[in-house]
Amino acid sequence: MLRKFVIAALLISVLAGSNQIVYAESGSASVKECLEKTEKCSESGSTDSKEKTELQGTPTLSAGDIVKMIFAFLLVIGLLFVLLKFVNKKGRLLQKNKVVQNLGGTNVGSSKSVQVVKVGNQLFIIGVGENVQLLSEITGQEKQQLLTQYEEQQKNESEYKVVLPSFLEKLTSKKEEKSSHSFQQLFQREMNEMKIKRQNVLKELERNKKNDE
Repeated sequence: MLRKFVIAALLISVLAGSNQIVYAESGSASVKECLEKTEKCSESGSTDSKEKTELQGTPTLSAGDIVKMIFAFLLVIGLLFVLLKFVNKKGRLLQKNKVVQNLGGTNVGSSKSVQVVKVGNQLFIIGVGENVQLLSEITGQEKQQLLTQYEEQQKNESEYKVVLPSFLEKLTSKKEEKSSHSFQQLFQREMNEMKIKRQNVLKELERNKKNDE
C-alpha cells in the first residue's frame, strides 16, 4: 500500500512538472540586438533591474494595519479582564454560600489568636488556642459595618494584576492598604469594647460576692 502511494505521488509530481512552460522574457533584448545596438540593450537592462527591485521590495505596514493590531491587542486585554472579573465574582459567591466563613483575625500570643467567624447570618468573636472559646457576638450596626468593610476589602484585592500595568497596581495597592487598615481599626475597636465589657462583668461579680458576704 505504501509503495503504491509513493509511486502515485511520484507520477503526480512528474506530470505537474511537465506542464510547466517556461516563457522567455519579451521585454529583454536578444544577444544580437545588444551587439548591434548597445543603447537598446542598456535600456532593457535598466528596465529589468527596476522590475526586480520592485518585486524584491519588502512590504510595509500601513496606518490601518497598525490601528487593527492595536485594536486586537486591546480586545484581548479586555476579554482577559472580563474573564478574571467573572471568575473572581463567582468565587466570592461560592464563598458567601458557605455556612461557616472566617473573616479574619489577629495573633495575641504564641499559638493563640482571636478570629471573627461568620456562621450563617451571625458574627462571632472566638479565641483559638489550646481550645476554641466563644468570646462575644457582633450585632446591630457594628455587624453591618464590619461586613461592609470586609466586602470592600475583598473587592479591592489584587485580582487584576495579571492585566493591569505596574503604575495602576500602585494606585490599587494604596486603596487596598487603606481598606485593610480601616478593617483592622474596626476589629481592634471591637476587641477593646469586648475587654471593657468583660472587665465590667468581672467587677460586677466581685461586688455581688462582697454583698453576699
